[in-house]
Amino acid sequence: MSHILPWQQQSWQYFVQRKNVGQLPHALLIKGMEGVGKRSFANNLAALLLCTKSINKTEACKECSACLLLQVDNHPDLIVIEPQEKGKAI
Repeated sequence: MSHILPWQQQSWQYFVQRKNVGQLPHALLIKGMEGVGKRSFANNLAALLLCTKSINKTEACKECSACLLLQVDNHPDLIVIEPQEKGKAI
């Protein structure tokens, strides 16, 4: 899993385990200091959850139709909500 940063491994394993037993919460709040890879982690988790052929159930395949749609930012089930300007409220 080269896409997961070393300091994210424990959290990643936790979410993968919860996903594989069908116990993910209905929503997640990912927080941390700026620059630690929160967006990357969230993107990888979204890819895993939306992938239809996940490899060993621990990472997205990057080849199925869902993964291809994610790669071009066009997956209908992924909506990214963020402020229009940095530092502003959503």
